[in-house]
Amino acid sequence: MKENKEMNFKEALELATKYHKGQKRWGGEEYITHPIAVADRFEHEDYKIVAILHDILEDTKMTVFELIDTHNLNSFLCLSVVAITKRKGQNYLDYILQVKRSEIATAVKIEDLKHNLSDLKDGSMKDKYILALYILKN
Repeated sequence: MKENKEMNFKEALELATKYHKGQKRWGGEEYITHPIAVADRFEHEDYKIVAILHDILEDTKMTVFELIDTHNLNSFLCLSVVAITKRKGQNYLDYILQVKRSEIATAVKIEDLKHNLSDLKDGSMKDKYILALYILKN
């Protein structure tokens, strides 16, 4: 019987790199640079794993079941990834309140928003992200 070793950060990085391949950020750079920048803001491996995977369910064809069954992400971290994933058609406020229910998802989302704000032009997205940061920090 094969032993199932839980996913580590290196494996999560490889997975995120594979699934985000070909995706670009608004500045034209490879999308994977964003999850890497967010993950780099953390020391603890659990936070780094959630950070590197924070957009994988929302922006790729990866499923929760694949994360757990195929890639051995432990269920606690998978719940954090699910908490930070905005569902299609979900109201943004409801999404932020969903994130806030998970300590890891909240910490990762705060760093995600900060990174997004670092190279975002003025406009409604910036205002929305600033408000989301306020809600998550209070």
